[in-house]
Amino acid sequence: MARRLLPSALFAALMLTMPAAAQEAVSVAGDPVPVTGPSPNAPGEVDVSLTTVFERARSGRPRRTGSVEFGLDIGLAPALELRLRQSAAHGSIPRAEGEDAEWGGTTSLGLRYQLVEEDGARPALGLLGAVRAGYGPGATAEEVEAALLLGRTFGEGERPLSATLNLGWTVRLDPISGERPGRFALAAAIGRAVTAETAVVGFYAREQQERGDRDSNLLGAGLRHRLREGGPILGVTAAAGIGRDSPALVLALAVQWQFGGE
Repeated sequence: MARRLLPSALFAALMLTMPAAAQEAVSVAGDPVPVTGPSPNAPGEVDVSLTTVFERARSGRPRRTGSVEFGLDIGLAPALELRLRQSAAHGSIPRAEGEDAEWGGTTSLGLRYQLVEEDGARPALGLLGAVRAGYGPGATAEEVEAALLLGRTFGEGERPLSATLNLGWTVRLDPISGERPGRFALAAAIGRAVTAETAVVGFYAREQQERGDRDSNLLGAGLRHRLREGGPILGVTAAAGIGRDSPALVLALAVQWQFGGE
């Protein structure tokens, strides 16, 4: 697992030599908040992120995991962005057959495209498509993901209230016995930048699970703060699970670097 993460870590270190992006107010839709905004990076802009997550299971459930994810978003053309995600997890990871695995992870490659910009009462609208492959004991499945991304601001001024909604569907290619061939996901967030450097957000995320468990429901809140002018953005979230098959607690910490742009 460490060897899989080494190229990502080296690439992130090389990215630190690039010029910082032009500074804007901190967005509420960014790691580790579990929503994706409809607006991709402009051509030449690059986001690099490292996210760690700790999940505690409910009493009587075996799942308890810690994970780390490397993210890379590159603006390719107007309204089009390339997205790479590489994750690794350790703990008790459910599998469709046999005992839970002690470790595993996923590699995801996708595109984000903005269809329309926000205009009056009309929200901004984007699409996200990705292919994802799992690795680890018993994890050989490949998946295709598609999501509709909506975003809208409310109010006037430099820092209005922002709302984001994601509606997604994931198809598992060649599922084995006990795995769902398709799963839906929904995530919504609302928040605002209270200063140019700090944003607060509340969110709700619901996802159909891979096996026959009930849907996972999370209700949480978070904060994203730019550490210094032109510096990285630190994000923290805490979420509580709703329902018998949801995690009891999910804590996440992310650091995001932004490069390029005017």
